[in-house]
Amino acid sequence: MPFLSIIDQNYGVFDGVIFPKEDIESETSKPSDNPCEDSEDAIKSKVAHKDSRLLLKHHHLADVSYETDNEEYESDKSLLLLEGWNSEIIVTTFWQLFNTLFSNRNKQLRKFNKLANAIIILDEVQAVPHRYWQLIHDALKLLCDKFNSYVILITATQPLIFEEGKGEIQEIAERKEEYFRGLDRIDLMPMVEKALILDEFKVILKKELEEWRDKDFLIVLNTINSSKNIFGYVSGLNLENTKMCYLSTGVVPKERLKRINQIKEAKGSAGPRKVIVSTQLIEAGVDIDADRVYRDFAPLDSINQVAGRCNRGSSKKEKGVVSVFILKDDRNEFYKYIYDPFLIDKTLEILRLKQGPIKESEFLELNNRYFKAVKRGMGEKDSKDSLDCITGLAFKDLSEKFKLIEDDFPTVNVFVELDETAEKIWKEYLDIRHEMNNLERTKRYLKIKKCFSDYLISAPKKFTGPLVMDDSNIGHISRVELDNFYDKETGFRRSETGDGSVFF
Repeated sequence: MPFLSIIDQNYGVFDGVIFPKEDIESETSKPSDNPCEDSEDAIKSKVAHKDSRLLLKHHHLADVSYETDNEEYESDKSLLLLEGWNSEIIVTTFWQLFNTLFSNRNKQLRKFNKLANAIIILDEVQAVPHRYWQLIHDALKLLCDKFNSYVILITATQPLIFEEGKGEIQEIAERKEEYFRGLDRIDLMPMVEKALILDEFKVILKKELEEWRDKDFLIVLNTINSSKNIFGYVSGLNLENTKMCYLSTGVVPKERLKRINQIKEAKGSAGPRKVIVSTQLIEAGVDIDADRVYRDFAPLDSINQVAGRCNRGSSKKEKGVVSVFILKDDRNEFYKYIYDPFLIDKTLEILRLKQGPIKESEFLELNNRYFKAVKRGMGEKDSKDSLDCITGLAFKDLSEKFKLIEDDFPTVNVFVELDETAEKIWKEYLDIRHEMNNLERTKRYLKIKKCFSDYLISAPKKFTGPLVMDDSNIGHISRVELDNFYDKETGFRRSETGDGSVFF
């Protein structure tokens, strides 16, 4: 999967099938030396014994734990087994997969053999950057031809990495066109004639929020600054019978997951209507449903993904509406801060050909035209350079060239002491740092790694100066100074410079 935000959700489905939950006696009655094991989440997660040889979750923030029917391994041995993908089913990230294919690092290459005789399911494959389409095409084709593996691409917006017309790929849904023609859950309303400043957008929002008082709203913005601005404005309207929710990567992961679960649990209930303000992290794979969706302008595949959060289960009496606006600050349209201008131009070309609302039954044709336009116009220099590295066995150069996630500007990890559990974990972390034995220090850190990452956010370096310890590359917000640097609703506080932050 491309995003950590959907790893836990998908892993949970596998987990529920392979290890059905059982009522067992809690083993958490007495305090543990490990602060993670005393947390509320850890207590809730005590379930029937699992076998890691059947199912693993692996990414850089995953819990370092490996156990079998009769043994639970120490953290250092667990890490070795995790990184070697010693399991039948591995739920992991695009980064782990593709860096195993293209890296020269031993840590990544140790699991390369697991890609032979494998079924590789790529979820939300539209998230692969288009500049790497040819590289991914050639690498996966070779993997299938020479290593007896199968690749399944899953997405509602199939990119042209492989072309069905050339016999490179086979559609599993044989009546795809028929299925799409039968969909009528939503209408897409592209409002792309002119760009709006946020104050103009607020006028539209206020009118519709007051007119559709019984509807759930999802508002997706391109930058953290604009999302905070809109969340503050809508909250200030004091709308009756309305539950507000804010989501962005400025909010610690533990709290984000809690909010997403609360939204999902409230689906279809008789409680207050929901108004969710979010950045793009909501758009792919997160099982959230709303009646009306408002999206700042983005490439067409992103627009399609967020449209999937509208009338998701076809359970609404009325069709959902997805409205797309071009929003800007006093310098630029917000999309210019984060998206490839080539993809934006192709999206504008496609949408400006349509007049009025676009029915869901037209989405397949729309997407096909978009991806064909991208395929025709895209440069393949990045892919060709990478393929030349493979041909010349220059894997060190390839590892440096291939960047699935771009580092556009310097960032710093910041630990946020949001609650009592976080305070205990930070004290344990400081104690671990003073451990003189390198091996023992690593083992102790691996025990708290997952819990530690639950309170870790990544923030622009320019905003984190006073938070970084002198001898460390990590920032820290203590509970005492929490209110100065962290808002419990909108997350990490940054100086209001008006810039369009890339961060989401």
